[in-house]
Amino acid sequence: MGQYILFPEELPTNSDLNALLDDSALIIPSTHHDAARTLLRQQYYRPAEQKHPSLVKRAVYRLLHRPPRYPPDKKIPASLLRRILILRYDGLGDYILTTPLLQWLKHSVPHAEIDVLTSQRNDLLATVDPHVCVHVPICDRPQFHPSAARAYTVLRTRRYDLVFALVNNNMTRQAFTSRVLAANADYVTILNGRSAALYGQVFHRQVVNHPWQQHWCETYYSAGPATVESDVSLETMPSLWVPYHPSAEENVSKFLRSYELQAEVSTTPELLAGQQYCVLNLSAHDQERSLTAPQALKTCTMLRERFPHYAVIIVSSPAHRTMGEYLAAQLGPPVYYYHNGFLEMIPLLRSAQWVITPDTALVHVAAAQHVPVIGLYHRPLTVCEWYPYRTEFQIVLQCNPRGISAIAPEAIIFATEHMEAMLSEHKRQAETN
Repeated sequence: MGQYILFPEELPTNSDLNALLDDSALIIPSTHHDAARTLLRQQYYRPAEQKHPSLVKRAVYRLLHRPPRYPPDKKIPASLLRRILILRYDGLGDYILTTPLLQWLKHSVPHAEIDVLTSQRNDLLATVDPHVCVHVPICDRPQFHPSAARAYTVLRTRRYDLVFALVNNNMTRQAFTSRVLAANADYVTILNGRSAALYGQVFHRQVVNHPWQQHWCETYYSAGPATVESDVSLETMPSLWVPYHPSAEENVSKFLRSYELQAEVSTTPELLAGQQYCVLNLSAHDQERSLTAPQALKTCTMLRERFPHYAVIIVSSPAHRTMGEYLAAQLGPPVYYYHNGFLEMIPLLRSAQWVITPDTALVHVAAAQHVPVIGLYHRPLTVCEWYPYRTEFQIVLQCNPRGISAIAPEAIIFATEHMEAMLSEHKRQAETN
């Protein structure tokens, strides 16, 4: 096999994906994502095996146990809820995927105050989220951190009626946090098939999810309607929400003006007439989801060759800023590096033609604004549950121990060309109709 395979046309019948995706990347267009997800689930999914907790863990959960406040077999009337707490002390992308639930709660329980226990990474989103009343950040590392003391001091006095524990790891920490912050509330989490009996000693409701078949934003959202009975509920799930901050908008506008780049949503004439651009993100929160310098350099070079009418804006995590600046200096205009806060990524991505990224946080920022995404993945499960939601995309999947760095630049460029062709066809069809 070559460096990449287009799904489904080029995938051999009865392929062993484990062997195939070690050396080649699978290109999955959004038009065939459902079929790809079915195939990936068939080949990679294994039913959860029941875990056998230690005596110590079982003792801890017995100590944390408290009977439910409301009958767990019935939905809780919205009129009984005054304050709701959401545990979301994890990533930026996780927060964005929780915004449909936040919007639903704000609409369905309008009299209730909604608080969020955030992380130091994603608290900036809660700061500008109109659906949130009180938010307090803690360090998302498992060991104790002084920030936890402040969170407990502020939130423990709020007297919550309901807690949604939505962090996808360390359930014991969530159980303890729920019990300490909201001693008399009911606790809701997402069902974990391996330890449902153990977790059920603390969490009064465990909302069913569908592994490998359901996007996590749908899973988080479903916890609301499954738990609360309201007379004013929304009929459909709200869209993903991202904030538009005035200073972030102005910073991005200045950057685009300085290089004569186009902002499609701008009312400024010079921004409307500027050069179109695409965005290449180099890195994520962890190293295995980051491009190497040679890989990024070749990808940028090929982007300039194949798409000379686009400028390329490189972005990255702070750890890869030096690499981004080096690439922009090495390649020269119209390749530029932009480094600023996360809120600036929102207007920057909004005007991009498409975004190439290994980081699911920027995947969700783009998806929330219906910007096309070329997503770089190295785990089949994330392709099924963390894909760009409700936007056009091309997924580049390669399951190699080296992570994203194993993906050939040629595979990324092929996916980008396939995206351009798909968007051009959609535009042609729209003009015809």
